[in-house]
Amino acid sequence: MGMVMLFDVKWIDDCTYELWPKKVLKGDKSMMGKKGDFMTVKIREIKEHSFMTETTSNFFDQTLFFEVDILR
Repeated sequence: MGMVMLFDVKWIDDCTYELWPKKVLKGDKSMMGKKGDFMTVKIREIKEHSFMTETTSNFFDQTLFFEVDILR
């Protein structure tokens, strides 16, 4: 989508964290959402160069699944 955003991260436990949008660095500024919006990310599987996540939010009813690359 060409979006670049900055988030605050709050770790809940070893495998769960919350992402709170802080700033849109590139792209549609409306993607910031409303004050108080956040996503909860659960790490489900760790691979050699990535990890699999289950993502929910307080502003969207669906659960989304992502593979996140680990940059070294």
